[in-house]
Amino acid sequence: MAGTKARRVALWVGAVIVVLLLAVVGGGFFVVHEMKARVLETLGPLGSVEDIDVSYARITLSRVRLRGPQGWPTDDTLRAERVTLNVDMRALLSNRVHLQHVTVDGFYLSVARLANGRVELLPNLRQSMREAQAGSSEAAAHAQEDRLIDHV
Repeated sequence: MAGTKARRVALWVGAVIVVLLLAVVGGGFFVVHEMKARVLETLGPLGSVEDIDVSYARITLSRVRLRGPQGWPTDDTLRAERVTLNVDMRALLSNRVHLQHVTVDGFYLSVARLANGRVELLPNLRQSMREAQAGSSEAAAHAQEDRLIDHV
């Protein structure tokens, strides 16, 4: 009698552990998918990336390209072989984006000085944020989040 009760308890404990492990793995896949979607949303329609690698507290983008908007003096505003973002995971839990460190390797950056003397840098990213604010409510909510970058 005591042996069967101990066996039942062991089976229940095992089942609970398996369910918790499945929840953690499923949650991890969801977080990776959500972070990739947010990166693509930030790049906007003029941006492209060949590969997005998401690991704990780090996002690595390979072969990033931001095409210039109409009237921009060059085809691209930014090309980079690799962009590495070190993310503060605790800040993400509070709906803030905190990049602790950004590293850009093998890049080309186009900067334009306008006729009025103003300097334009990466107009695509600001444009995609404005479009997000005018677009869906979820994208607008992401556009309103606090962002903090410690080191580039």
